[in-house]
Amino acid sequence: MAEGIKLRVEDRLLFPTAAAELTDAGETLIQRLVAVIQRHDGEVAVEGHTDSRPIQTAEFPSNWVLSSARAIAIVHALERAGVEPQRLRAVGLADTRPLAGNDSAEGRAQNRRVEVIIHAR
Repeated sequence: MAEGIKLRVEDRLLFPTAAAELTDAGETLIQRLVAVIQRHDGEVAVEGHTDSRPIQTAEFPSNWVLSSARAIAIVHALERAGVEPQRLRAVGLADTRPLAGNDSAEGRAQNRRVEVIIHAR
């Protein structure tokens, strides 16, 4: 496995429920992420993850769409903050990579997250 740095952020620190617009606290957190990212070379993968509860709104007809939209929102924020676009990629993984069981509120909360992986060159 390639070496690198993985930063895991709970979704509630970045986004309102069932949304992909960054909160003010999320924007602040992105600025802190940029400081870490700019100290390292390599590709930066932003992975959006959801819990297993289905979502079906006009904007987000599935967890795939929600997780992808959140990853893209982070990529756009990183780009606005000065990270070179060619270093970035957004990946929506829906509920395919859970950290915990989805049978409890705590487990679902752990599964709703964004992971930023800085791959070493």
